[in-house]
Amino acid sequence: MKQQAYISFLKEGYKIVKSGLDLYGQLKQGDFNLHDLFFMSLNTTKPSVSNYSPVQETLKTAKDINILNSRLNKLLNRAQSNFNIEEASNISFQQNKMLDMLSDDLIDLNNVLKNEETTMSDNERLHRITVIYERVKDKHVWVTTVYNQCSLLDNQRFFAKREVENLKMLHK
Repeated sequence: MKQQAYISFLKEGYKIVKSGLDLYGQLKQGDFNLHDLFFMSLNTTKPSVSNYSPVQETLKTAKDINILNSRLNKLLNRAQSNFNIEEASNISFQQNKMLDMLSDDLIDLNNVLKNEETTMSDNERLHRITVIYERVKDKHVWVTTVYNQCSLLDNQRFFAKREVENLKMLHK
């Protein structure tokens, strides 16, 4: 009888231990699943990140940079250009460097937004997008300044040439 009671207590104890171990295993598996979900979420760009306003502003600003670069190229390369070859070459060299950096920024932006490309939290993605946007804005300021300065210099040289021609006509 004592043995039967002992066996009964032992069976009951094993059931308790087994259910405890099962519970522990389920908790551990649940914890693993939570971690797995967390790490998978780091590879996924949420729509709120993709729709973050600096993303669209970065793309718009990059388009504006390309338009200004095109205008600058026309200014430098037109037949009656008031820039010598060395000046035009130097400006074009600087433009190409800036365009290479802009391309790198746009690739970086694409990688931040692309699923599976980068592993980062939403806050990290938003921060990177903001940094990229600031770099692109700086490039826009640069190209706008260069274009405005070149336009001004072109006009000044045009009017100076015209003034010289007028003076020559007067002194004939």
